[in-house]
Amino acid sequence: MLDFYFESKTHVRQLRHGPLAEHLDGLAAEFQRDAFASVTARRILSVVGQFNRFAAIVGAAAEDVDEALVGRFLAAELVDDGLFQSGPSALRHMLGYLRRHGII
Repeated sequence: MLDFYFESKTHVRQLRHGPLAEHLDGLAAEFQRDAFASVTARRILSVVGQFNRFAAIVGAAAEDVDEALVGRFLAAELVDDGLFQSGPSALRHMLGYLRRHGII
């Protein structure tokens, strides 16, 4: 489902690595089902992809994801302007998805 939002095969491959890799297609499918605007879904998935890389670097598994880890990521990795203004909102979507599916 990530292919629906991203044309770059390289970008899709990058998104499919890390502790949340197996869940990102499901999140993307929810966005399509819920009729999210493509630009909004891409923005959310891009931020979640960055979080996924951060989680891999700090050694977190999917089931370790929580608000504390999200907070660490936001403090350490995201700036307050540009694309990343939507970082907290994007990560709330991710946390909601992981909870609804019993991953966390």
